[in-house]
Amino acid sequence: MPSTTPLPTPLPPTMVITPWADPVVEAVGFEVRRAYVEMFWLGVIGPTSTWLLRRLVTGFDHFPDGYELDLAETASALGLSLTHGTQSPFGKALNRCVMFGAAHQLGGGLAVRRQLPPLSSRHLRRLPEH
Repeated sequence: MPSTTPLPTPLPPTMVITPWADPVVEAVGFEVRRAYVEMFWLGVIGPTSTWLLRRLVTGFDHFPDGYELDLAETASALGLSLTHGTQSPFGKALNRCVMFGAAHQLGGGLAVRRQLPPLSSRHLRRLPEH
């Protein structure tokens, strides 16, 4: 099972992003740029992590096997700072993706899901009734 261990601090200047192949989730999941993720996952992982995840997956449109991501450039493009402390907004967003299973550490980089599974009942109970 992939690790949910937080990413190291300070973050490196670049990170290799590869697709996370998971046939089980891909059979029942929702592509991260679809409305389901915005309507349901956003309330779980947060808006910053949702936008970051969408940007990471969009990279696979051009580089299907993976790519090297410049972290400072990506943070800036999302309107975030990339500081080296534990309170870095960009670092927090990356770690939330790992903590909630949207990504996991792989070597010196991240494997990222292209699809997210349906929310668990535990997360569904936390959402507003509507």
